[in-house]
Amino acid sequence: MQSYQYTVDLNELYNDRLTVNLRFRYPLEQKKVVFCFPKMVPGIYAEMNFGKHIDSLQAFDKNGAPLRIKRLNVNEWEISEAARIAGISYQVDDGWEAFIPRNSGMYYSAESSFDPDFFVINQHNLFGFIKGLERLPFHLEIRYPEYFYGATSLRKLTESPGTDHFYAPDYRTLVDQPLMYCRPDTTFLDIGNTRVCVAVYSTSGQPMSGLIAGHLEPLLQKQVIFLGGRLPVDNYTFLLHHNAQAAPDSYSADGLEHNSSTLILLNMRPDLHLIRANVYGIASHEFLHTLIPLALHSEQIHNFNFMEPEMSRHLWFYEGLTEYFTQLLPVRSGTISSYEFMENMTRKARDMQQYDNTLSLTYLSRMAVQRQDQYYNFYLRGALVNMCLDIQLRELSGGSYGVQNMVADLLKIYNKDTPFRDKDLFDDIARISYGKPIRQFFKKYVERGDPPPLEEYLLKAGVRYQPLTQALQEISEPSEAQVKLRKSWLNQ
Repeated sequence: MQSYQYTVDLNELYNDRLTVNLRFRYPLEQKKVVFCFPKMVPGIYAEMNFGKHIDSLQAFDKNGAPLRIKRLNVNEWEISEAARIAGISYQVDDGWEAFIPRNSGMYYSAESSFDPDFFVINQHNLFGFIKGLERLPFHLEIRYPEYFYGATSLRKLTESPGTDHFYAPDYRTLVDQPLMYCRPDTTFLDIGNTRVCVAVYSTSGQPMSGLIAGHLEPLLQKQVIFLGGRLPVDNYTFLLHHNAQAAPDSYSADGLEHNSSTLILLNMRPDLHLIRANVYGIASHEFLHTLIPLALHSEQIHNFNFMEPEMSRHLWFYEGLTEYFTQLLPVRSGTISSYEFMENMTRKARDMQQYDNTLSLTYLSRMAVQRQDQYYNFYLRGALVNMCLDIQLRELSGGSYGVQNMVADLLKIYNKDTPFRDKDLFDDIARISYGKPIRQFFKKYVERGDPPPLEEYLLKAGVRYQPLTQALQEISEPSEAQVKLRKSWLNQ
């Protein structure tokens, strides 16, 4: 079968390094090929250069004779006599020893960590590809201590004590499925049509998955209802690594979403209340990413170029709308009051002042790698712009149509296998909703970079915005029209 066939033995960990072996079965006609590790991966808007962890890379023919190799740069190796390639081997170092964030520019959740007691594995750290052959299937054989359990959403072909066999139809699917091996601490939930696994490793040795899963279950049930009653995945996995050696007054968290899983890293004392609160906050945002951008995305994400990615212009949509949904769901479901919602959005309006709000959001999205200093504003200004869009849609529709409906209508046209064209999204939304007013909204507040019209739009729903203090406050005597619009918007 024409495929990549990888083997790695977690029992053979030396100096924090693993040896990876590849048997390659594909007829190559070119004289030379380039073996690669990604410069970037989806969900991380920074150059990571995962080849930096690779050492002692060798290629050989079917008789074991070595082939000539030249390292071109940090991520690429040129292999001569490509037609003779039968296998490749190399060593992989991990990206962090313990999750104790010291460098704000490091994305720990995109890196791997190897320890005799646990393995957090992001596939793009361990497994490379031949340039141009990313769409070939990948087979993995992972050997591990028999007392470990491997948690993942990656398709498992077979398993036996100490060995798992996995399959991915292409590289994009492979790197979208992180793994965690450790002593089992797992709890399973049935959420709508989806089987959810919560897998935990804690340096404290304390079992936590049951308590965390019980805390997440009501949230996930409400999110499924919010997303229309059905999720686009049959299996979903929360992988949680907890470092309990944090200082008493110190804690931090990191998370990275995937199509059918989220990897969450925590650095905090073993306080279950604190842990549950942090997991809840991350999960509430990351689980909603099953909708955007994982089910609904542009060609730039669908055909992601791991070596020279082209940035989409729609981070206002992927991160801004997802974050707005994260705030909207609790108030619409009655979990929090409208007052609490206003407090949450007030914090975003105030925090937004730390950033350059004259920049076009589409420009900032395309320049996300270069403008890391402004990236977090998608969770602030991006969420506030989407709030204004929601209010405008509700006003134009007499309360019957908002951003939830907008996304549902987009999903009638596009899905995880059918991406939209990046340049067409604004026109698509205008066409399925309310035409020219919506297209003008995008032109002013997303493409041109005008300040979000908070004062004007919130007043339509009976909420006063104070530009000097950035406070949102419900007015005491709203009109009938304002009450009606706010009710349709917040369900309160």
